[in-house]
Amino acid sequence: MNNKEKFLSFCDDLGKYMNDNHPDICFYGYGSCFNFNNESPNDLDGGLICPDIITDKKEILEISGKINSLIKKNEILYQQMNFNLIDTFSGKDGRFLSYHKGYTTNIKKCGKVLSGPNYLNGLNGIDNKCGDLESIAFNFRIIRRDLLISNSTFHEGELIKRFRGACHLLKVFPRAIKCFKILSTNKEDKYSIRSLELSNKSKEGFIKELKKTSKVDLSIFDELNSFENLQFNRMDYFAFGKLFGRIVETYEGLIKEYIENNPPKKVMVETLI
Repeated sequence: MNNKEKFLSFCDDLGKYMNDNHPDICFYGYGSCFNFNNESPNDLDGGLICPDIITDKKEILEISGKINSLIKKNEILYQQMNFNLIDTFSGKDGRFLSYHKGYTTNIKKCGKVLSGPNYLNGLNGIDNKCGDLESIAFNFRIIRRDLLISNSTFHEGELIKRFRGACHLLKVFPRAIKCFKILSTNKEDKYSIRSLELSNKSKEGFIKELKKTSKVDLSIFDELNSFENLQFNRMDYFAFGKLFGRIVETYEGLIKEYIENNPPKKVMVETLI
């Protein structure tokens, strides 16, 4: 089979599984595999859209295992999988969605729902995000994607590397969200405001400050340093996956809390010049 036949076979298999086991999740595809007369696309673009920003980690890990078996069955390389994990809540808000407006417009127009509800029309990409917001949205996509395909693709060393990367992204999140708050609530002299308020505070200082105000369970922050030397055996994947899921869930909870406490304003997506 050529690439397109392999990809479409994978999508058909996964779509049937999702319809039978996870019917409330939107499984979608887009790109050359679906919209162009290209018999040998290089990759498979698509992903899942969940109905809640706090995704069901047990469900995601089960899907990850199914993706793993279908990748092997259809002889696809994990490098060919351009899959993302999104939710309707942050997707509608748009600020923490890593897709820009043109991208979501194209997905709405040309994307194909392969199983579940059509959540594509609820995605609202935003252009010209400030640098800190752009970073948070990108990191959010990365750690969710890595959880989704964690049981599908990686050898032990690669999985540990990505897990430690997720730990690092969570550590820097409190500072990044503080930068974004400052940038999004001051129209003038944004660079100097950020410099004055943030220059002398460590990552630990921002975490401590966040713990005083957030209602999210932040206990994972007390364990992050101990994960530096964590060892992993593929046989322990589900225990490891649960730990990875806690990191993702903390990130999701903090973003949900931010969206609920800070309705969108135009100034939040102004380009810094």
